[in-house]
Amino acid sequence: PSVDNPSFISIKDAAALFDKENENYDNVIGTGLVFNGEERFYPFNMLVTREIVNDVVGGQPLAVTYCPLCGTGIVFNREVDGKVFEFGVSGMLWQSNLLMYNREENEENISLWSQVLGEAVLGTHTGIKLEVVSSDVVRYSDWRQSYPDSQVLHTGRIGDPYNGDYYGVAKN
Repeated sequence: PSVDNPSFISIKDAAALFDKENENYDNVIGTGLVFNGEERFYPFNMLVTREIVNDVVGGQPLAVTYCPLCGTGIVFNREVDGKVFEFGVSGMLWQSNLLMYNREENEENISLWSQVLGEAVLGTHTGIKLEVVSSDVVRYSDWRQSYPDSQVLHTGRIGDPYNGDYYGVAKN
């Protein structure tokens, strides 16, 4: 499931957590975000099974997304024409990319959205694009050097429980 009520820890607590889990935190990759005066880091090793964080950063509803299959970490504004979308993980792929869906009480208003395009590709909202919010895919060690007061997403689980070798084909 997506992360809908995200929890964050300090840079110091994140380093201790990664050490405890035998993760080399210097090499952890994630999405770094500086937005409306807030600094946040979303580690991919915590997003690998969650893929979407419905967050509010500096008062703005954002979707922090990660597709482990294609390695894309992208942040989107969840507000379109005054409507705030909440996204879930569909479990489906489109052109080998995560398909998100917008949660709605009325099923007729649900669409599937390409994570890499930030665009609805099937359903009522087809063709609507989400605004991309500037972010960086960065190593944790570089992020913490530049933003030592940053907050780090903590989902309670580190790593890929499926031991997915997503890049195996590229090695051959």
